[in-house]
Amino acid sequence: MAKMDPASISSVAQPPHVVVGMCGSTGIALAPLYLMNIAISYPMIDVQVVMSRTASSFVPKSTMEQFAHVVTESPINHITLADWADLIVVIPATADFLARVAAGLADTDLSLLAITHDRPLLIFPNMSSAMWKNPRVQENVSRVRQFGHTVVEPIEGPMFESATRQLTTGHVMPDPDVFAAMVAKKVSG
Repeated sequence: MAKMDPASISSVAQPPHVVVGMCGSTGIALAPLYLMNIAISYPMIDVQVVMSRTASSFVPKSTMEQFAHVVTESPINHITLADWADLIVVIPATADFLARVAAGLADTDLSLLAITHDRPLLIFPNMSSAMWKNPRVQENVSRVRQFGHTVVEPIEGPMFESATRQLTTGHVMPDPDVFAAMVAKKVSG
């Protein structure tokens, strides 16, 4: 994907506001690279991070604070954040998160934020191949897309499977530079 020209974003009167919601998955270990890529390539984007309880158990809040303006853990003020955000991005989106959005549930901070936000989400799934290929997960992805959200097709790549404690091939998020360019493109119109 071609990199967005930062000048196309900086010409906006107010910097774009992006909330990055983080689910609990071993893919969260790479989240600092994704945030760092936005911070370096698109410093005009104002990023706030919302970490699920499970995400916080994988990577400490203090790590994320190095790359985002604000990092919030549970509980959150979902109405204020949903109004503030021009875009909500979810990484690494789990099968559980996709199911909650597909069902319209609002029983976790991230699903509550997702249902309160009045614009499409940008969702980056990251999970084992067996989970990604499961017909119910695919049905949920289809439903989430029908609601107008963008679910980025994950790529096959190496991942650490926490259940087996082995390195395996899974369906993972695109490279951090591709991710950052997709976020910049969404907020620039």
